[in-house]
Amino acid sequence: MKNPSVRQIRTFQLINQGYSKRRAMREAGYSISSANQAKRIMQTDSMVGLVETFQDKLFDAGLTPEYIALKLAEFIDAKKPDGYPDYPTQIRALELCLKIFEEAYKKEERKPTRTITVTDWVNQDN
Repeated sequence: MKNPSVRQIRTFQLINQGYSKRRAMREAGYSISSANQAKRIMQTDSMVGLVETFQDKLFDAGLTPEYIALKLAEFIDAKKPDGYPDYPTQIRALELCLKIFEEAYKKEERKPTRTITVTDWVNQDN
């Protein structure tokens, strides 16, 4: 695997700070035409390797999906030291959960529910 470039690393950092892929690439020094092809560039071996390395480090540090889910559940039920609900923390946790579920739903929408051949489609009423 080829080592990621400085621009690729900077792009990855900016994406983790909440920038869109296109904006992160522009801020990292990519041309407009390259930034317009963000999906293709993000699928290069070096970028995929960078993301996988980052995911491995998170996992090694104990930040597994299960741990994150448990922490989110704690935040949703957050209480102040006096025992009353910490509504601002709970609201932020719920907003984050909503964002996570919306992203998962968007990915799910893109998947075909079933695949049929033209022959199956033509013969479906027979």
